[in-house]
Amino acid sequence: MAHSKERFASFLRKELGIFLSRHFPHDPDVFLSVVSASPDESSERVKIYISVFPENRSREIWKELKFYQKDAKKYLAERIKRRKVPQIIFLPAQTENVARLEKLLEKVKNE
Repeated sequence: MAHSKERFASFLRKELGIFLSRHFPHDPDVFLSVVSASPDESSERVKIYISVFPENRSREIWKELKFYQKDAKKYLAERIKRRKVPQIIFLPAQTENVARLEKLLEKVKNE
């Protein structure tokens, strides 16, 4: 990734973390973390990988989080110094998938 894309990804990670902490209404016992931002080659779309803790609440949080993608784009439009604001796509971070697999493997071993 070029230096400017790395800086842009870092900026997105920081700003969307701020957006989620301020604007996403959720239980104070739930922790959202922006793990990474991955812009495509043209920077028209950005995949934002988010982890949710505790995992047992992640399904309900993801249902709500999908509705905030447009709001996140509007928030970025105020902060960004680019002509085009990318489309935001929230995705679960890979760490959640790994943790689920570990739990399933543990269950299989114990049975």
